[in-house]
Amino acid sequence: MTKDLIRFRKSLSSFKSGRVQFLESNKDTIVMLRGEGEQEIVCIFNLSSTQQHIDVHGFTEVRAFRSENYQGQVRLQAWAYWFGVKLFASCKL
Repeated sequence: MTKDLIRFRKSLSSFKSGRVQFLESNKDTIVMLRGEGEQEIVCIFNLSSTQQHIDVHGFTEVRAFRSENYQGQVRLQAWAYWFGVKLFASCKL
């Protein structure tokens, strides 16, 4: 899985340059935006042993592990991650 994530990271320019902005989230998750403009990607990590629910309206999944996206909300299983890109330029998380 680690090698696969490294290949994925190298495939997106958003991970190579641009800003990193950590967004407010609960103590069991890390949510951050990476990149700039239309190259912005949201990265969500569940650091707990319990399922977490995060609102992701305006983003579409590009990569996930142990998660489900349902009606604008992602359900992350324990120790899961989710990456998404903007559906349109004006959306906010």
